Amino acid sequence: MTQSAPGPDPDDDPPARPPELRDGTLYVQGAEDDDGESSNGKREVRGGRASTVLTALLVAVGLALPGVAVFLRRPPAQGLPVPEASSGVTALPGAPSMSGETRPAQGSSTEVTAKPGTVSLEQVPSRASSTESASSRGSLKGSKPTSGGASAPPSPLVGALARVEPRPPSSSAHSSERLRADLEDTTLPPEARSLAALALLDAHLNRERWRSLAMDAERISQLDLPRYQLRLPAEQAAWLRIHAARNLEQWDTVLRIGPTFRQAYPDSPLVPAVDAIVRSTLVHRSNAEDNQRMLRADLRAEEDRAARDIARLEGLGRPATEPRRRLDFQRCRLPADKGFHAEALVPCRAFLATWPVATTPAELGEYRDVRGLEIKALVGLRRYAEARERLAAFLASDPEGEPRTRARAVIQSIPVEAEE
Repeated sequence: MTQSAPGPDPDDDPPARPPELRDGTLYVQGAEDDDGESSNGKREVRGGRASTVLTALLVAVGLALPGVAVFLRRPPAQGLPVPEASSGVTALPGAPSMSGETRPAQGSSTEVTAKPGTVSLEQVPSRASSTESASSRGSLKGSKPTSGGASAPPSPLVGALARVEPRPPSSSAHSSERLRADLEDTTLPPEARSLAALALLDAHLNRERWRSLAMDAERISQLDLPRYQLRLPAEQAAWLRIHAARNLEQWDTVLRIGPTFRQAYPDSPLVPAVDAIVRSTLVHRSNAEDNQRMLRADLRAEEDRAARDIARLEGLGRPATEPRRRLDFQRCRLPADKGFHAEALVPCRAFLATWPVATTPAELGEYRDVRGLEIKALVGLRRYAEARERLAAFLASDPEGEPRTRARAVIQSIPVEAEE
């Protein structure tokens, strides 16, 4: 007799369904939906306690592990459309920040668009990535694209030529005129006139306008104006008049008005500074006299050497071009090296006019050196406009020769509002 297989025990639980994730919650058995009544009429829920406990545990773990929390809050993958190619990752406006978010690697061109009301993790940039993107955008701002994608640095010649060209008139001249008018206006309070006098002196000093400083200081030193903020205009003017004369290399003037300052203001705190200028001027004059004697001796030696060489070459029936050219070059170089600008300018220009053609590299180097010495002599004589013109001509005709002379650096060192 064949026995049938025993059927399932009605008291046994039905087979458990696999875990399922719905709306951000992990359902293990799904028994919550299969509530029923037992044979004794009592209602029971199968599996509800295990699912609830497991969900609570996962939520607790999610609070401790940000990665799990993101997984629990992540929307279903079916809600995302197919990614489309784009030029970069674009974040949604007002997208919230998430800890533990992920995004494509740097340089990825994938853009993901989420459904309305949802936020894709790929669309929320991390703080470090946002900072890096902002800094990269800031570094590119203002740069001009060139062929090849790299920004070309500005040419140093452009700035140098801009310094050579004449500058527009400055507004400081108008302010100086207003201060002079206030200074001479006797209807103003004495304190206001003192303020104008001190402001005028300070403006000339800060802009290194030595000639204007000497002129206005001479005038202010003759006025009887009261102190303003512990500064007496006449005292300041007398002191700055000495300072201007020194910068103008008016050595005799410094030695003449320096001692009178001590006599007029014996208790002034500026007396030690005035004495120092007078002493340094005496030393400078002594050194200048020694350099003048050395210069005359060197020039005589060069002239004697050139005369001997010329006589020897002419006795041999050969041209004496080389010793004559060498003598003209030394007549320019020797005074220029010792800082005698007036003595150097004339022979330097004579050399450029006499020897405009160079036949050897050495002669070309000498010709370039003389062009630079001429410009430096003009700057030393405060003939700035003429020096800029000579530099512009040098750069236009021989841009490769100017660097060895550093004439452009000398021009660039001229103060913006320096007077001729």
